[in-house]
Amino acid sequence: MNGRPPTARGAGPLGFTLVELLIVVAVLAVVLTLAAPSFREMIETQRLRGTSAQLVTDVQFARTEAVSRGETVGMTYGSTAGGMSCYIVHTCGQQNPNICTCDCTRPEGSRCTAPRREIRTQQVAADTGVRLVPVPVPPLTRVPINLVFDPTTGAMTTYYPGSIFLPPLPDGSDFWTEVVLTRTSNLPSLRTEVNGNGRPRTCAPGGRVSGFPSC
Repeated sequence: MNGRPPTARGAGPLGFTLVELLIVVAVLAVVLTLAAPSFREMIETQRLRGTSAQLVTDVQFARTEAVSRGETVGMTYGSTAGGMSCYIVHTCGQQNPNICTCDCTRPEGSRCTAPRREIRTQQVAADTGVRLVPVPVPPLTRVPINLVFDPTTGAMTTYYPGSIFLPPLPDGSDFWTEVVLTRTSNLPSLRTEVNGNGRPRTCAPGGRVSGFPSC
């Protein structure tokens, strides 16, 4: 009697040796190390898609609110030094649309001053790896911070700080917002273009995000 438990005919010893377990752990560590960047990029790409989809929804929402309320409605963008980016949908009251802005970086309840009123705010935290970036429409070089929807037609007019009223551009694309991944400069982005009629469309610069037309 050698004290070892019996085994089935043809079967090896039960369980694993310490060396075998260490080999399995090492292999798993290598696999996880190789898979982690791809998994992270997949999560961030989904966040990119989700933020972009919400942006399009809120552009349509702001346009609808202007018409249903019979009041000019604005959509103002902002960001903080810490990397948080945001936008706020708000009313303009009877103010000149050119000064119809609110501050989406401030705490709830203090983002707008009367007669403007907050309707909805979307904030994107820096740790999501996603950032909202309003960009100018070539050949213009100023970056718009807000767009304004007309209560009669729902049409959109872009205003640039410190400049006169700018009518819609001839090509119809007069406001661009890019939702970008911020971990590196060469990651994909999605661009939402809002034309003079207030209608958004989304495209992928360089065609780098599947399911969207290239732009």
